[in-house]
Amino acid sequence: MKTIQFRRIVQLLSFTVFTILFFFGIPYAFQSNIISFTPVFAVMSTNNILSILITFLIIISVFGLTLLFGRVYCGWICPLGSISDFLWWTDLKKRYVLHYPKFKYYVLLFLVGLTFLGIQLFWWFEPVTRIYRGITGFTTGFPTGVMEVTFLHWAGLALFLVVPLLNIFSKRLWCKTFCPSGAGYAWLTKFSRYKLTIENEKCIRCERCIKVCPVNTIEKEMYVLNPSECVNCRLCAETCPTKAIKYSALKNDDSDKPKVAITRREFIGSVATGIAAGIVLKHIPGWNRRRSVSLRPPGVADDEDFEKKCIRCGACFQVCPTKGLHPEVGNGLTSFYIPRFIPRVGYCAYSCIKCGKSCPTGAIPNLKLVDKQNTVIGTAVIDYERCIKCLICEEMCPIPEKAVRIRAVKPMDEPYVIPDLCIGCGICENACPVEGNAAIRVIRA
Repeated sequence: MKTIQFRRIVQLLSFTVFTILFFFGIPYAFQSNIISFTPVFAVMSTNNILSILITFLIIISVFGLTLLFGRVYCGWICPLGSISDFLWWTDLKKRYVLHYPKFKYYVLLFLVGLTFLGIQLFWWFEPVTRIYRGITGFTTGFPTGVMEVTFLHWAGLALFLVVPLLNIFSKRLWCKTFCPSGAGYAWLTKFSRYKLTIENEKCIRCERCIKVCPVNTIEKEMYVLNPSECVNCRLCAETCPTKAIKYSALKNDDSDKPKVAITRREFIGSVATGIAAGIVLKHIPGWNRRRSVSLRPPGVADDEDFEKKCIRCGACFQVCPTKGLHPEVGNGLTSFYIPRFIPRVGYCAYSCIKCGKSCPTGAIPNLKLVDKQNTVIGTAVIDYERCIKCLICEEMCPIPEKAVRIRAVKPMDEPYVIPDLCIGCGICENACPVEGNAAIRVIRA
């Protein structure tokens, strides 16, 4: 079996595993991208020894491969890169060749600069979360009567589709020009042990390697391969008729180490630009989070902490059995796309803890069932002017002691809420038969 065939199999298996993990709400897919720092959050937010061991096993494996061969993650494991490779048929003979590798370093450093101001936007570019937001656009994008949420789901899908569509203009255009994770792995190649090199004695200058390279890492005039941009796809080595391209160990002298195509001035300038942009954003009306009235998943107590930890991956949207979790909109740009609980769309099941288990960063606490059943999301309030006294809310209340009860009032009995017992699961609001807004609604505690 040729190396390229083996790589295709690994890519297909990796993508399949990523998809299965997402649909089952298992967060280990996020931990495979060591540049995203998600593994750190995952380990800090769990007390499960098995989860910690699996996390460190994944980190060590990916980190070890990177230190040995460079950007193996980009070329063999990354699901977004695999999609770009699978779409080989979009590689048109006449196409715009766009290649500006420095730009991805600017993006990464700009995002780092923003983090100094407490603004987290890296996750909008991270490959795993981009794919998962696209998937949730298909699976949870049609909540009845909530048009702005439907728009957000489809926007996430559209942002994902941009990446494969860029292949029309150039192979792996996103990977080699825009991806900040790729820039991070490129820096790590400075410490890698082996790299692909071209032996000048064997090279016949046929340019086959240049034509098949998806990331334009081979310089045409000098026939030199830049390891920091190489994604180890090995298409060049498989295509070379004289077998002039092969792995060789890096020497100890600095001249042989991979070079990252960015100067110190550009490094400082990119970070400073991110910091300056953060200062400007902080003063833009509508940027800062306003006091939220939106309900959050169980266990989320502080919006500010939630915004910093949440990576907007949509995993909780996917695993929610009632589809009651959807992205936030209209509460300041800092809280844009974080999970919002909409009881009218879907209630929080009394015996469900899936959202906490699926969260890769601990933004939604992984509560035990008994703790979750005593965690207050909000409090139900009855609008008696809209209430038709059907008493379904009392019947549906899952609290053993009944947070919604019935009292005798003429001309007919009516429901009432005991706030100290209500946890705001929203099943009463979801089941209310009143058209439009329910007569009983959960408000934030």
